[in-house]
Amino acid sequence: MKIALAQINTVVGDYQANLDKIAAFTQKAHAQGADLVVFPELALCGYPPLDLLYRPSFVRACEQAVRPLLTRVPEGIGVVVGGIERNPAPHGRRLFNTAFYLENGQVRTYHKQLLPSYDVFDECRYYEPGRAPLVIEKGGERIGVTICEDIWHVLPELRYAHSPMDDLAREDVSLVLNLSASPFSVAHDAVRQEVLMRNGARYGLPLLYVSMVGGQTHLLFDGGTRAMMPDGAVTAQAPFFEEALLIVEKKGDRWEGSRAPSVADDGDRLRRALVMALRDYFDKLGLNRRAIVGVSGGIDSAVVLALAAEALGPEAVMPVFLPSRFTSETTWRLVAELHQRMGATYETVSIDEHYENMLRQLEAHWGSLPGNVTEENIQARLRQTILMAYANRENGVMLNTSNKSELAVGYGTLYGDMAGGVSVIGDVLKTQVYQLARAINRAHDWIPEKIITRPPSAELKADQKDTDTLPPYEVLDPILVMLIEQEMSVEEVVQQGYDEGLVRRVWGMVQRNEYKRYQFPNIFRVSDRAFGYGRRVPIVGRWV
Repeated sequence: MKIALAQINTVVGDYQANLDKIAAFTQKAHAQGADLVVFPELALCGYPPLDLLYRPSFVRACEQAVRPLLTRVPEGIGVVVGGIERNPAPHGRRLFNTAFYLENGQVRTYHKQLLPSYDVFDECRYYEPGRAPLVIEKGGERIGVTICEDIWHVLPELRYAHSPMDDLAREDVSLVLNLSASPFSVAHDAVRQEVLMRNGARYGLPLLYVSMVGGQTHLLFDGGTRAMMPDGAVTAQAPFFEEALLIVEKKGDRWEGSRAPSVADDGDRLRRALVMALRDYFDKLGLNRRAIVGVSGGIDSAVVLALAAEALGPEAVMPVFLPSRFTSETTWRLVAELHQRMGATYETVSIDEHYENMLRQLEAHWGSLPGNVTEENIQARLRQTILMAYANRENGVMLNTSNKSELAVGYGTLYGDMAGGVSVIGDVLKTQVYQLARAINRAHDWIPEKIITRPPSAELKADQKDTDTLPPYEVLDPILVMLIEQEMSVEEVVQQGYDEGLVRRVWGMVQRNEYKRYQFPNIFRVSDRAFGYGRRVPIVGRWV
């Protein structure tokens, strides 16, 4: 028996395109002799649909897509695909997160039972949990169907009282399918592998895991569809960050297929994820492929420029250099070298005249008040005004270049360098930006070594360094991970060997700058705890 695992990239609400893709992959699977083809969670409507699920027309469109799909399924092959349908009962949530099983003109359904409500998930807001298993009998196999979270009960910290896998074990199944749309993070694949291994060991069943791929607003999906045996062996695996049809075949008591190479390291994983995210963000939104990037001679803007060039093509990226009286000769030289290595031209617009005019006008009102951060912020806001003008003129999108470390502690100017159409590295810590730069250079050798090794500086005043205001990033970043991603208290971080005064200072900066983050552009999520939709904390509060 052969089963095809279809790792596809869908678009929320584009039912016709999604339907055509599902039909095309089904035809391809049939041509390769598959008896069954399996698609990811909510593949029909796209994931995550969020509050579109409150629109009756959106729900009807998904239900109505099942019938034409049924007519496009070739004889002799079954299809398992994710979607939504209404709950006919007069009580409970109005919808089910559903797996549709289509074959020979008939439709059977399975409803997702475990509904996550943590981090970026809020499924209890929309769905009623299912209560009954679905077993498909085909090719001498009894195949159980699960949807994503249904197999995550093996992690005790999730505290699920019920296990859909227990139900399937009582049904004497020989194989389990899992339709997944599990968002990417740098560490996620290791956790996902652990979940699959625990299920295999506990139930003694092979598990075919079908993953979504692609970018969807802030969420990314890395693929990595695979066949997992009870002994923990991965006997087939699709590539990461691209669509694929993985054919697995029963050989003895094992399901086997091709194995794509793994991703080299975390830096390369980040590079490929963010390239995919940028490409899909532009294409799925129907944006003109024109990205405006303010280049500063620093590592953050160089990395964002390189990611955009790889995602959209170098010809689609417009770098703009905005020097001031504080811009060093080294920066001028490095900006030129960066673009020479990339084979790109760039615009240079000095902000000095605008800055002097602004100061002259404001000093008439301020008198002899001493200078402070105001003068720095004026420069940052002037730069963004010019960049947005280029974006308007070019019918493009200005890419934000702030990193997660800066965003966490408020080291950025609201409506200045914190502005943009989308944040590319807003969930990438500064120390990870260096890993990302190395990965980019292994692929393209675009970023000059001096940009990677020079001390970071905003260059908004003479001889400025980030360390004038912040701890070194190799000290700051581990503290931020513990406070934000691991939700540790100040006391718990201090117990890890960090100075209490420093930790309290960092935590104070994190808390005080929540209002800035609420006004920040959409961030591509690449960590287990990103700012934005998955981290909802009050702006106003005094929790210490």
